[in-house]
Amino acid sequence: MPTAMTPEETMKWVEEIRLRCRFALHAWRQLRGSLPAMDKEQSFFYVHAFLDHVTEIACILWPDKGPGKERGQVLRTALAMKDQPLLEPALNRDICKCFDENLDRWMKSLDRRSCLGMNIMPKGTLAGSREDRFIRNLDPETYQLGLMDHDIDLGALHEALQALDQDVNRWLRNH
Repeated sequence: MPTAMTPEETMKWVEEIRLRCRFALHAWRQLRGSLPAMDKEQSFFYVHAFLDHVTEIACILWPDKGPGKERGQVLRTALAMKDQPLLEPALNRDICKCFDENLDRWMKSLDRRSCLGMNIMPKGTLAGSREDRFIRNLDPETYQLGLMDHDIDLGALHEALQALDQDVNRWLRNH
């Protein structure tokens, strides 16, 4: 079992995870509140805020390289977590951390160069369209996010985040 972190360091990292959970859960509540107005910019602002914080949590708990790997293992062990990332790490870094590179690749891969930036409706609802091509598409009923060619279940992420928040708070109460 890894033990390279001091109890104080572990406490600070767990507090950081707790803060990021709160930020992400706040963004989720704001997203849900913004959808009835169908304000795309506001809704996607909260979608991205939610994903950014989930990504940061995933990077803390499942770092992809370097000395952070041991930190991630220590934290996952301390929180008694299964080794199940909130977002698959490659997706985290590819989409959320390198958005510009991924968007560039995606746009060049389109068979026709037209696409829309934001859409709030279930996929496939545009009549007469060969296929819906959106940089970001949110189904307001299922909370399925299409981000270029990737599908992200925001509802499942929210549930996983709530469970993590409970684990973190339980750990903090006991330490």
